[in-house]
Order: sequence, then structure tokens, then C-alpha cells
Amino acid sequence: MAVGVRRLREIAVHVATHTPADPWLTFRGLPDVAVITEASEFATLRPSLPRWLKDDRAVMLEKLKRVLGGPAVPTDETARSSDPRNVLFELALGAQVEVSGQLVKHGEHPDVAVPLRRRDVLVQCKRVLSEKQLEKNMKDAAGQLQDDFDQARRSSVGLVAIDVSRIVNPEWECLTFSTPQQVSTAMQGRLSRIVERTLRVRAELSYPIVGTLFRFSTIAHDVLHNRYVFANEMTLVKHDLPLMSRCHGTMAELHQALSAAGIEQN
Repeated sequence: MAVGVRRLREIAVHVATHTPADPWLTFRGLPDVAVITEASEFATLRPSLPRWLKDDRAVMLEKLKRVLGGPAVPTDETARSSDPRNVLFELALGAQVEVSGQLVKHGEHPDVAVPLRRRDVLVQCKRVLSEKQLEKNMKDAAGQLQDDFDQARRSSVGLVAIDVSRIVNPEWECLTFSTPQQVSTAMQGRLSRIVERTLRVRAELSYPIVGTLFRFSTIAHDVLHNRYVFANEMTLVKHDLPLMSRCHGTMAELHQALSAAGIEQN
């Protein structure tokens, strides 16, 4: 966080004194897109943090402590040191869902729970660091959900949430746009490739796992106003549901909440 805050101040000076054509600043050889994306993502937690701390202070303080555990830059991250950024993804996803007015609960099993009127939606979150890990991470999340169902309400359903930012933007490119729709379309195009690639493994994720949520986040440059924004795009892909599963109403509720949070449906 200290690195992120310092670099945000330096970039604010850079934006005010340079033209959009000037090279993007770097930190230890890494494009600042990476550092600023993560600092901006942490800032998205602010609206929800007071309630989370009030409702379950011990759990939330433990998760925040894990988030701030480093390493400072993503290129220093390994499988053994990925927990901080993994937990940040869980919290950021919960905060985005709460934009819709739908409250969430945080834990370990599952990572996030969305208590809808008809039944709970249990969410297991995974970040993918390489294309080779994609299918394995999805299967691991599904396996964890199967264990979570044993401890949850009988009517609960599951959702696999996968952050694919590292594999759809491996060079930490700063996207450019003139309109919000332009950057959204560009990000959805990259997510569509992942959706198509995971068709087979998604077909193996059976009910009560009802869908897969894919996320891509980065910093984008608004060239008309010479400003940088945190761009966060998600796509929910609904799985085929049994006709008599009685969860179609739940999916309608979930779609309503996610749509209000700005999450695309597929």
C-alpha cells in the first residue's frame, strides 16, 4: 500500500505535467499499471469496509492483514506468496456486488456468500497466473464448493469466480479509450476468448454449481480528459440448469444483483 500511495502521487504529477504520448512510468522495471491497478482495487473496498468491520471484525481484520502481506509488485509473486492478492480479489468482488445493494458475507469456506431470498449463493474465488493453471483453478474451486455445500443450507448453489487479468493482459498494458463503452467492449473481447476456451471444463461443473464468473481489471487511459481510471469488467456465464432444479428464481435474483453491480451476463 505504501508503494501504491507513493506512486499514485508521483503519477498525479506526471499526468499534470506530461502529454498522453509520453511513456508510462515504471517501478523496478514494471509498468506502473500493475501497482496502480492493485492500489485502486483496494480503494474499491472503502464503501463496504465499515459494515464488514462492524458485523465480523475479527474475520475482516484477519483478511485485511493477509491482503497487506505483499509482495509489493506482482512480478515478485509466486504460488507461495499469492495469498494476499487472492484475498484482495475476494474482498473486491464482494464490494462490487454490494454496489447493487445486495449484502455479502466473507469467510474461508466459501470465500464469499451472497444470501439471496430463496437460497444462498456460495462463491469460491481463484486468480489465474498462467494459462496452464486456468482449467485446474476452475476445477479446484468447484471441488472446494462441493465441500462447502456439506456445511451450508441444503438449498445453496455455487458460483466459481475466476480472475484472468494476468493471462489476458500479461504485459500490463494500459488500455486507452474515448468512451466508457469503448474500453468495456475491448475488455469483453479479451474475456470472450477465455469463455470460449473454458467451454469443456465448464460443461463438467454440474449443478448445484450454477455459473462461472470471469473478471479482468486494469488501469485505462481516458484520452479525451487525460485521466486514468480503474477499469473492472466481469462476465457471468450461466451453466445449464436442470429443468426441475427450482433454482431458476434464484438465478433471476442473482442476475438482478450482478446486473445492478455492472456485471455482464452471458
